[in-house]
Amino acid sequence: MKKIVYILSVALAAAACSKTENPANNNEAQEPGAGTVEFSAVFGEAPVVKSELSGTSVLWNVGDEISILWNGGSTTAKADAAGAQANFSATVDEAAEYFAVYPSAASVTLSEGSLTVGIPAEQNGAFEDANIAIARTSDNTLVFKNLCALGKITLSRTDIASVVFKGNDGKALAGDVTLSLDANGVPSVASTASPAGEIVLTPASGDAFAAGDYYFAAIPSTLEDGVSFTLTTVSGNTILGQASANPAELERSVALYFGTLDAAGSPTTMTLTFDFLGEALEGWPTAAQPANTLENKYVTYPLDGTNYTFALHFPTTTDGKDRGVYWEASDTYGNRLIINGRYKYAGIPAISGYRLVKTLLWQTRVGDPDATAIPAVAISDEAPTSNPSSSSAMSLVSGGEMQVWKAGVSANTLNGPYTYNLSDTAAETNYYIVIYYTNSYKSQSVGIGKMELTYEKVSE
Repeated sequence: MKKIVYILSVALAAAACSKTENPANNNEAQEPGAGTVEFSAVFGEAPVVKSELSGTSVLWNVGDEISILWNGGSTTAKADAAGAQANFSATVDEAAEYFAVYPSAASVTLSEGSLTVGIPAEQNGAFEDANIAIARTSDNTLVFKNLCALGKITLSRTDIASVVFKGNDGKALAGDVTLSLDANGVPSVASTASPAGEIVLTPASGDAFAAGDYYFAAIPSTLEDGVSFTLTTVSGNTILGQASANPAELERSVALYFGTLDAAGSPTTMTLTFDFLGEALEGWPTAAQPANTLENKYVTYPLDGTNYTFALHFPTTTDGKDRGVYWEASDTYGNRLIINGRYKYAGIPAISGYRLVKTLLWQTRVGDPDATAIPAVAISDEAPTSNPSSSSAMSLVSGGEMQVWKAGVSANTLNGPYTYNLSDTAAETNYYIVIYYTNSYKSQSVGIGKMELTYEKVSE
């Protein structure tokens, strides 16, 4: 079907599923007594539009295919002409009424006058692949009415691999819905089987969405507690969250635009994963680098096109022994970011407009796996300048208090995560991962194999 502008839509079910549930798709023979009937078909309503969506004309294309069902059988038929009205010829059994579903690939069954349609939880976001409309006739005239609520989103990045939409109240958005049609043929959901509380959009082809507009369809409902989106990049190292606590009205045959989800400064949360189990990035200090050659402790970690800055305590000494914090690659100990002993620190990237709210750290080997020296790690809002021997020696972030880590971990394995849920943090502020312990713990370095940092947008 040619979409001149916008129609209410839902992503298509898999072809394999439609072949299972639509006998005509398997080219099965019709029952005796069947005859050829010509149905005329139009779209009988224009979706109500909101925000940027405008225009409502819908035209058939030659070859557009629908499913036609009656009690005891089903078949498919194709449009014979382009335009606002098209005819569909099909061999059907004689029946008091017929139901039709566009597109024919949609999962649909009819049992004793009860029509069930599958609204998929997995969709591809493509508008031209995303329409389910229902019609019922007793005089061979099909007037299709939209089934679902439609959402529109915009993506500006070119590395988004998936988008997950859900209501904060957990209501079902997809599933096998059994329909009730009123006297005017308007469908409503009577019941839902196999309900799904989220809709996942992945590209129809390739690993990532191109920048542009994408669509999803859902069971009509009111999401009283608002909605949330989760966007994951191809690398999996960047996760963007967009949430709203305002109620969202998902109305049948109404299109609702949610805006650009991934624009710079737009996401409400960002989760960044930094992996230190690989080779050291260019510019980072390593164990092989003489300490007295380092002039700048600020290093960058590029992640999905953005450079994030870490501040490392790497003292400039002349004996080459006190290297502080560095990225080590070792056959014995494996690859890791090592915080080498007392009052050394790794400064966490500060992001404009966002505050750090959560830090997950995974430990990897430092020293012997059976080491008895016990490291303890905290999150501070200042770089320590002296050996912290008591809780008053450093300013710790609320939620970033000392956690005792495992004494020994094998090379290239991860222990954790150790989770620090932070509060009272501020945007554009540096925070530091530090070795922190009281006299009851021995001095010990710690190796970090991976860290996951979550930032929350600060209200303007």
